[in-house]
Amino acid sequence: MLKLKKYPKISRYWYIRGTIKGQYIYESTGTLDRAKAEELRLKREREVYDQVVLGRERPTTFAEAVAGYVRAGGEARFLMPILDHFQDTPIQAIRQADIDDIASKLYPNAKASTINRQCISPIISVLNYARDAEMPGANLRKIKRRPETRPVVTPASDDHIDRLLPHLAEGLRALILMMTYTGLRTGEALRVRPEDVRDGYIHAGYTKNGEPRMVPAPEGWEYPAGGWGYTTTQGVGAALRRAHEAAGLPYRDGHELGRHGFAARWLRSGGSMKGLQLAGGWKKFQIPAEIYGHLEITDVHDRMRQLSRKNPQEIRKTQNEGES
Repeated sequence: MLKLKKYPKISRYWYIRGTIKGQYIYESTGTLDRAKAEELRLKREREVYDQVVLGRERPTTFAEAVAGYVRAGGEARFLMPILDHFQDTPIQAIRQADIDDIASKLYPNAKASTINRQCISPIISVLNYARDAEMPGANLRKIKRRPETRPVVTPASDDHIDRLLPHLAEGLRALILMMTYTGLRTGEALRVRPEDVRDGYIHAGYTKNGEPRMVPAPEGWEYPAGGWGYTTTQGVGAALRRAHEAAGLPYRDGHELGRHGFAARWLRSGGSMKGLQLAGGWKKFQIPAEIYGHLEITDVHDRMRQLSRKNPQEIRKTQNEGES
């Protein structure tokens, strides 16, 4: 029979300890309440009885599924606050409403893309792992992500950037040039140090997806002697606003000048969307395809027009002959 014990030198919580049906149990209840601990003790006894005597498998808890997922190489980056919420909840009991509830609690004011990336997608990954690993209680369940609406991207044009550059301090000018020719994000670019620029490459150790990147340094570009002049994206944004006002230009933020500007340059030069994914360091092809697909189709239309411009007289003659 299982009993409740306290071990003050180890923990303040009640522990369940004993042997039942040949199984030795020694685990924390996670509670200071004796009545609650007693409920958990009785529940644990029933679980062991069902498993040993009746041959029923105890359903896998979310905590156990997370442990297996991480041991198998899964990404644990956003899982801790989710784990604190679900803990010993059986994975078969987790429903869409439960996931929507924890998403709203953890990220009440976040965009749908953030909620999907940092909450719903990690949960789906854990549940899929449990199913593939055939963990007890795991089953196939459709979990919906939040619908995302991506704004139409408007990269800063080359002319816009050229007119803005004279109004930027030396360090910020070098930063924007590096970003618009490499696709580095503002936060990633600010962390680049002089020693990170070597052998014709810029080595970015910190990136949004957690993987270091190495990108070619722009031709003729040099790391500014006085550094960037700014340490935060907020500082860069404020300086860019002042520069735009001085230049009489509509405001474009660091992303529109840098990463979006780089993508537009790449596609205009004839680069493929797959190449853009690799050059920009996106893990999935779908991301740049969704963000910059409208830029690529514009280039496709221009190329289609060029086909007919090669010999419009011949096309018109051929069409007229066909009608007669």
